Parts: sequence; structure tokens; C-alpha cells
Amino acid sequence: MDFDDSTADARFDALTETLTDALIIIDSQSRIQFSNPALEDILGYSPEEVRGERLTRLMPGNLKTRHLEAVDRYLTTGEQTLDWEHIELPGQHKDGHEVPLSISFSEFELGGEQYFTGVLRDISDRRTLEAERDLLHATKDEIAKAEDLSEGLTATLRLIGESMNWVHGEAWIPAADGESIEWDSWWEAADVDCSAYREASADLRFESGNGLVGRVWQTGESEWIPNVASADGSVFERAPAATNAGFKATLGVPIRTNGTVVAVLVFYMQEEQNVDERMVEVTQAVAADLGLLMARKRAEETLREERDLVSNILQTTPAGIVVLNVRGEFDYVNERAEELLRIEPDENGQYPSAGDISFTVLNADGEPVTDAEHPYRTVLRNGEEVKSDVGVEYPDGDQRWLAVHGTPLRGPDGDVTRAVFAFEDVTERKRRADRLERLNELGQELTDVESFESACEHAVTGAQEILDLPVTTVERYDPETGRLDPCARTPQVEDLVGDNPLFASERDLPWQAFVQNQPQIYNDIHAETDLDADETALSSAIILPLDQHGVFISGATEINAFSETDVRLAENLAGNIEAVFDRLDREEELRTQKSELETKNNQLQRVQRVNEEIRDITQALMDATSKAEIQRLVVDRLANSDPYRFVWFGERDLATDDIVPTASAGVEEGYLDTVEVTADTSETGQGPAGRAIRSHEPQIQNNLQSDPPFEPWRQEAMQRGYRASIAVPVVYNGTCYGLLNLYANEPEVFTEMEEAVLTELGEMIGYALNAMERYNALVSEDSVELEFVIRDFSNPLMNLLRERGGSVRLENIGNRVEGSLRVFVAFTGLDFETIESFFEQHVGGDDLTLIRNRNGEIIVELLLPDDSFLVSLVERGAIPADIRATPEEGRITVRIPQSASVREYVELFRDRYGDDVDLVARRESPEPVQSRAEFERAYVDRLTERQQEVLQTAYFAGFFEQPREHSAEDIAEMLGVSQPTVSRHVRNSEQTLFSMLFGDG
Repeated sequence: MDFDDSTADARFDALTETLTDALIIIDSQSRIQFSNPALEDILGYSPEEVRGERLTRLMPGNLKTRHLEAVDRYLTTGEQTLDWEHIELPGQHKDGHEVPLSISFSEFELGGEQYFTGVLRDISDRRTLEAERDLLHATKDEIAKAEDLSEGLTATLRLIGESMNWVHGEAWIPAADGESIEWDSWWEAADVDCSAYREASADLRFESGNGLVGRVWQTGESEWIPNVASADGSVFERAPAATNAGFKATLGVPIRTNGTVVAVLVFYMQEEQNVDERMVEVTQAVAADLGLLMARKRAEETLREERDLVSNILQTTPAGIVVLNVRGEFDYVNERAEELLRIEPDENGQYPSAGDISFTVLNADGEPVTDAEHPYRTVLRNGEEVKSDVGVEYPDGDQRWLAVHGTPLRGPDGDVTRAVFAFEDVTERKRRADRLERLNELGQELTDVESFESACEHAVTGAQEILDLPVTTVERYDPETGRLDPCARTPQVEDLVGDNPLFASERDLPWQAFVQNQPQIYNDIHAETDLDADETALSSAIILPLDQHGVFISGATEINAFSETDVRLAENLAGNIEAVFDRLDREEELRTQKSELETKNNQLQRVQRVNEEIRDITQALMDATSKAEIQRLVVDRLANSDPYRFVWFGERDLATDDIVPTASAGVEEGYLDTVEVTADTSETGQGPAGRAIRSHEPQIQNNLQSDPPFEPWRQEAMQRGYRASIAVPVVYNGTCYGLLNLYANEPEVFTEMEEAVLTELGEMIGYALNAMERYNALVSEDSVELEFVIRDFSNPLMNLLRERGGSVRLENIGNRVEGSLRVFVAFTGLDFETIESFFEQHVGGDDLTLIRNRNGEIIVELLLPDDSFLVSLVERGAIPADIRATPEEGRITVRIPQSASVREYVELFRDRYGDDVDLVARRESPEPVQSRAEFERAYVDRLTERQQEVLQTAYFAGFFEQPREHSAEDIAEMLGVSQPTVSRHVRNSEQTLFSMLFGDG
């Protein structure tokens, strides 16, 4: 028979290729004629390797002869000695290990030849699961038999160790002090002597987190170490002793009871092995059973202790307990029952019978019950269990409510012989239930109210009935006035204070509860606070915030006027009030949704108005003559625009980090005098202003009452009607000139659109302030020289001057080129090669051009990036006059306008160098900041960028000297243009200059 693919059915091929079970066909000589690829997955042989081989090649040695004999016997006699379905036999893997298999045989004839088909399935996983199941069952049985924890631990160590080839196991339990874990029990394999290791470990203790045992105890997680012999001491602290004992792979497993690690099991083997997840899972499962055992043992011990306490409990229980016989006589009465029933024994120790007790039993409606309805009659006569609440009216008129539980006790014949009654005084519970019922009724009433005033009236009336406190009021927050105003109050409030508030100060306890959104409970106000008797008539009070709506207040003129139950009821009542206020708010919102389009239009119109204001402000900024005028103009214009209630401009004082107000307008009412605002990261710097100064980005608080970052200033802002704010940094070219703070009289005002508009305004103001500084620098006839000492040599230029000597001077300023400023700088004491190398390294060699090298002074043209410190000085109207350095320090001298603030330039240096800079000299100078500045600026403004570049290069290259140091051709080569182009730009520039000097220009 031929089993080649050329003659096999295509469908048969497809089936055998996809089978996960191995399929083998053998002939009557037990030679393999066909096998599918799954054989290689199961036993490691490819179909090609075994074709033509005897089937015995796949069998362990002890089965080969038996197999051949069985085949011969069957071929001869037709007798089967085994069931051919699902026989479980081992197979021999190619690498030599045995694989458990489930095998099914069948036979067929083809071409007169007899063949056998076998289907082989790997059942290793099933065998493993069965072994694990057997281990779990055996462990549970051993644990269930254990008398104590140590016995259970030892049995567990043995069973796990024997089933998983561990050679040693140990158990650790927490010490009595709970601060460490100590050795408890152990197990070792029969052929292993671990006595030396045990002796080294028995007296050890591990603190939480220390060593393998301490880590498992701390984390509650299992941990596997492949080889403790090579582990660091911090990983396994007993590594030397473990090495001597021949231990390598180690597993630590926690035992938990009720979520707490109560023991740690550690196992060792003598081979190195990576983590075996299956071993870990099974060990954890056994540990879980052991944890349940420990919990059960402890529960049994607790139960025994509880039984021992029963008799004492009966005497000390707060419930009254009596035992009545069938004659209605008391066989047992505890002390609490004597108090509740108001009975006592006579001189003979006898109590009156149940029918003779002098009180009246009432039903749930408060009506007396008949004799037949009496609880003790029901239990003794009818044999029925009783559970009910009954009223008791004593001879003195006092009424109490008792929860009664009566149970009949029966004799051997089933007849009732006694009755056990338990009594509990539930008067307060009954009263609480009545109050809760009234509270629920009030909640239903509040669902129907249609106004805040009606809700307040219902709430105050209901509170009087529910809390039984004489003084109750609801106060609502008025955002317009920033106050809490009474909405409704009980008549007793008017008796106490008339039309005046309950608390003399508007910012007293109710205001604090509202602003902090925290309940305030006072059993003795005058003892618990610093309020005097003339500041409030209340001695005890419950003050509960109603979220953004206001506060609920209830109390009395006596101390300790309410209980914890009263407080909880008041909190539920306040929750109902808050819910109805929320509903009324939502209904108002629903009504306003009908005009949503109008609201959106109004918002757009407001932004348009703000835009118009900004356009007007921008126009006005062009006419401003001072920084103060700019700041005043901005705050005045914005404060007159809705919805801005208050606007102020602030500047940062770097000496103190305070943000100092320099201009304000609107409803201020002393706000700036009462608040402290800083730019640091302290609590006073976490508000919008501090964050805006530090981040150079707008900061919005759209709800000052609820936004946490506004916490330090909330009370002052709320009482002035500020509900939202924005802090806009005034920044130009990376320099912050201060910030603009705007406060609105309603929350959620500052939308993204409005933020964008105000951000643009901040940039415009920054530009105006920068322009003012530059203008002052230009028009100033006199100047001030500031000399700074710098000890920070992290700046590459300062470091170069320190190492090589020399100095630097800004010679002239050119035009801006793609984010850089073109400048002409004079160097002394340095050669051009050093300068060129320095700028190639730190700036870029293409941006440096040698203009002149004469008499030890080198003038170069270069481009400084806009973010450099020198450019920031120039932008603020200062001119670096001299920069030099010694090994000890660097010195920078700058010239500023006489009208400029020296402090601002000191702050600029400190922003850059921190504590490593000091101002050491301030000198008056008759020279302007920039010689011939106005004329030069006017002249330069008339030149094109290319004309400026050609003229400056020609000048510094000595083109205008006699004799010329460089020709027009040299200048053209420097600039990379033609010689006629240079000559044309020079002539046009000269024409412009002469027209300004002699013509109408």
C-alpha cells in the first residue's frame, strides 16, 4: 500500500494536517506507514523520521515486547487483551522523557493488507491537574485533622514538599510583639540532612520587608528565587548557610486569614530552576486552605469564649430578660428588667405575677390592650412567639415604648412550660422613627414648592417638629451683597433678636460654615469658640451649609440641647433643603434655556464690546506718555465694561516676591489692603495672580466659591460680590511687565473666546510698556550707568573672558533678521581666531563677520538670538557698555535712561543670575543712552534692510577712512554681492542722509 501524498485524498490530508492529536497508521508488522505533523509536537519525531520504523520506537523499553506479542496474538487469534478505546499508556519522547498518552486503536483492510490506526493524545496537563487535585484534597484532610496551627503547618510543608520535589520546608509566624516574624516549624525529605541550616535559622527573626521572609510577610505576595546561592544578601539573607546546605531554587508563599498574612511558608530544592508558575499556583491554593483552617480554629476558640460569657452577659445586658412560668410567675428577672417593668422582689425574693404589675400596656395606636392581647398571654396560652413594640403607661403617667420578644419553652411532651421575654427600651427609637416619618413627609412637601421662599417656610416649620429645637432659620447667600440673608425663621428667633441676625457679625460661624462648605456643630458655643454672649443668643447650635445656596441653623439658648440623632436628622433635613434648592435652580435653568439663543447673543455682544474696548485702549495707548498712564488707562476702561466689577494692575517685587498693585478701578472696598498676593509657591502664591506671573499664561477661576486654588482670598472676594476672576500676564518678548487682574460679578464668565481676547490685550499692553521704555531710552539726554558683579560663570562668554582676559563692548545695533538681532561688537584683548572659534562652538560660525582689526580692537558683526540675555537688555532700553571678567568675578556695565527704574534692571539681572549677582555701582552720566539716537533712528527707519547692512559693514570695515582700509569690492565679497550693488546702496544711503541734513527730509 502506498501512503504518499500523490495518492492520498486531499480532504484526508487537510484533516490530518490540522489535527492536534497524533494520527499513526501501522501495518501488520507494526511498521509505521503514515503519521501526521502532530506527532512531532507530542513526541518530537517528524513523520519522515518514523516512516518505516517499528511503532516500538515510540514506546518505553518495558512496553516494546508486550506490544509486539499483543499484535502477533491478535493477528493469530483475533483476541483483544485490552479495550482499544482511550487506553492510557506512556510514550517515549525523542529526547528520552516519557509522555502520558491517551490512545485509541482501530483496524482496516486495504488491498488485502491489514492495517491499524492509532490516535495519540497528550494528557500531561490532565495528569498534572489530577496530581494537583489530589494534593489539595490530601492537604485539606490533613489540615482538617490538625489540632493547632503548628501541626497544620507541618502537615502542609510535608505534603507540598513531597509532591513537588522540595527537599526542605519551613514555616514562619508573626512574633507576639507583631514587629517581627519568627521560626515555627519545619519538614525535610527523608534522604536530606538540613539540621545545620535549621539550627542557623531557628533563632532568627525578620522585620517587615527584610529578607525573603520579611518581604513576603510585608507584601502578601509569593516570591521565587531561582538560585539563593548566587543571590545578594539583601535578596536572601541566609545565602551562605543555604549554599552550605546545597539549596538553590527557593519559594516563599504567604498564608492569609481575613486579608492578613499570618504565616509564611518557604521551600527549597537542590537544583537551580526558574519560576514554575504552576507550582506557585498550587502552593498558593494550599496556603489558602491553611488560612481557612486557621480562621476556623480561631472562630471555634472565640465561640467557646462567647459561651463562657453568656451568663455574665445575661446579667449585664442592657436588655431586660425575664422567664415566666405557666402561672404567670417570674422564675428569673435580671436587673434591667426590674428597671423597665418597675418591679422589685419582696422580702421573700418573690415578684408580683405578670397580671398584677401596675402599668397599662398600649398597642401601636396608643390604646390599652385587652387581657387576651397581652404579650405574655399570647406566648404562654397559645405557644406563639411574639415580636412587637408595645407602649407602657406607668402609674405616674410616664409613657415608654418597649420592644418585646417572647419565646415559648416546651417540655418533653411539647407543652409550653415557660416563656422567655426580652425587653428593650425603644422610646427614643420610636420617637426617631416618628421624626423620620415626618422628615419623609416634609421631603414630599418640598417637592411641590415652587419658590425659594416657600421652600424656606416649609423647611423651618418642619424642622421645629422634627428636631424639637426652638430656634431654626434658613439663610440664603445673596451674591449681589455678598451676605447671608434670612429666608425664614421660627418665632423664637424674633423673640430672641427681633429683626437682627442671630450672630452679630456677618462673618461669624454661619459664614465660615458656608464659605468652607463644612458643618459646624457646637454643644457649647461660648466654650468652643471665642464668641461672647452679646455676639449670639445661642448656646448650642447646628450650622449646616447648603452648598452654594446658604446655611441651615438650628439650636437653643441652653448648652447640650441636641443629641447625635438630632444632628443626623438635621443633616438629612439640610440635604432635603439643598435638593429642593438645586431643583429650583434647575427649573430656573430650564426656564432660561428658552432664551438660550439670546444668552449666546449677549455673550457674543459682550465679547464684541470687550473687543471694542480693546481697540479703544489700543488707540489710547499710542497717546500715553508714561507707564502709570498706560496702567491707569487700561484699568479704568475695563472696569467700566460689564461684567467686570473690579480691575487692578500689579507688578512683581523680586525683593519680596510680593505682587504690588500699581493701579485699580471698580468696586474695590479695601480688597487690596486685606489680601496678600505673592509670586512664589507658598499658599499666597497659588492663586491666579501668582500662577500667571510664574507661567506667563492666563489663569482663570470661574467660580470663586468652589474653586480650591482661590481658598486664601475667598471670603474677602465673596463679600465684595466677586464670583469669577482672570489674571492676564502682561508679557512682551519673554519679559513680564506685570499682570492684569479682572473680577466679574457672576461665575463662569471667562470663556475661551474672552480669554483669547484678554490675552491679546495683555500682549498689547506689554508691547506698549516696552515701547515706552525704549522711547525713554531714546529721548533721554542723560543716563545712568549700572555696574554689576557676577559670580556665575556658567555663561560661555563670561567664562571665555575669565580664562582669556579682555573685554566686550556693544558698538552698535542693526536690524532684526528671522528671530535674531544684528549687532556690532568690539572685543579687546582677544585675537580673532579665539573669537571665531568661540562663536562657531556656541552661536554658529556663519553668523560672525570680521569688520575691523586695528590697534588691538576687533569689531565683528554677528546675530544674537532673541532669547539671549544681551538682547533682553537692549529690548528694555539698556546698552551693555562693558563686559569683562577675572578668575574671581565678572563685571557688566550697562547704561540705562535716567527715567528708568533701577530696580527693574536689578530684577532682570537677578532673574538671570539669581543670588550670584550684585549691583556694586550706580553712576550718573551726561551721555545719552544712545548717542544721536533720535536722529539715527529716524535715519535708519528710512533705509531698507539691505541698505542698513551695506552701510554698517562698509563703515566698520573702514570704507570711509582715508586712505580706505577696504574697497567696494572687499565689501561686496564680505556680503556676497556684486561691487555695483554695494556702490548703489552706498550712494542711495548718502542721498537719504544729505536730504535729512540739508533738505526737507
